[in-house]
Amino acid sequence: MTFFPFDDPNRRPQAEIKKMTEELTQKFQAIDPDLTLIHNDNFIDYGPEVFPKLSKIYWDPRVPDHPMEHFVYSEYLLRYGGYPLYWFTPYDEKIYEYYRSPGGNAGSRRKTLKMIEQTILRIIHDYQVHNLLYWKDIFTEKQLEQEKLKPYKRVSQSIGPGEIISSPISFTDPKHRPLAAVGKNTEFLETQLDQLDSRLTVIRDDSYIDFGPDIGHFLAECPYDPEEDEPDDPRRDLSRYEYDIYFNKTLLFSLSPYCSGTGFHGDYFNGGIPNVTYLGLSKKLVDAINVIMRKYMLYNKYYWRETYTPEQFQSKIREDKEWWTLF
Repeated sequence: MTFFPFDDPNRRPQAEIKKMTEELTQKFQAIDPDLTLIHNDNFIDYGPEVFPKLSKIYWDPRVPDHPMEHFVYSEYLLRYGGYPLYWFTPYDEKIYEYYRSPGGNAGSRRKTLKMIEQTILRIIHDYQVHNLLYWKDIFTEKQLEQEKLKPYKRVSQSIGPGEIISSPISFTDPKHRPLAAVGKNTEFLETQLDQLDSRLTVIRDDSYIDFGPDIGHFLAECPYDPEEDEPDDPRRDLSRYEYDIYFNKTLLFSLSPYCSGTGFHGDYFNGGIPNVTYLGLSKKLVDAINVIMRKYMLYNKYYWRETYTPEQFQSKIREDKEWWTLF
């Protein structure tokens, strides 16, 4: 899929974009020198009828050459003290997720932010209203006046300093992944491994529960330990891995969307060696198996994409692809 039906309408002269960026930078700096602005020169304004719809579409990494892979979701990034604060476009603004939950203390940067945020938002909304002038011909005069009011109706998304109240983790199956998606994951692994070597097989643990990225990574890093944890710990009965990969009847790897493990010949703590070494499998074959496993882990993120904004999801997948050097 490479078709992208929208071309750059080139409504905004580059000189005016540069001037706007300079003016925004000066206004933010006047509020607080720790506010810095970054403009994405690859941003394309497709207009108020098109861009807001496009910006809600997620990149699907399972689809080769998906059109949203290189889509630029925001025009500006505003940083505060070197850290992200707001991403914004002519049509919307999103605050960094850190500020959308309680945290910090009375003397933290959050307190300062609450004092200056309304001024920051006013500057962003003024820029958004100004941008409408490039598209005024698509509105009636009355519609344009109504559109100009919309940005100012959006309120702060941040939460100030406050105590973080922890709550017990729920290990109830969210049943977020459709059965068809699970079947598709299994078929992907079976097909890819069989094409690689017919002696490779995969078995799924039907009791495995995908709790999503947050709980999934927690369970991967902190599985139940019979020597450290209580016998009634709810993690005790949870499957850590979703799939086991075998070479003939020898376990090579176990994996879930959030972690993987290696099958050993002998006792791991008393000189045991990985089964891939014991069987004398080539590095080329083992590397290829690892790529398949990592693709499965990456593709599974798509089912949890709404945990992120479309832009955050795009960034996350890019990071994973670079880290894993998949393609």
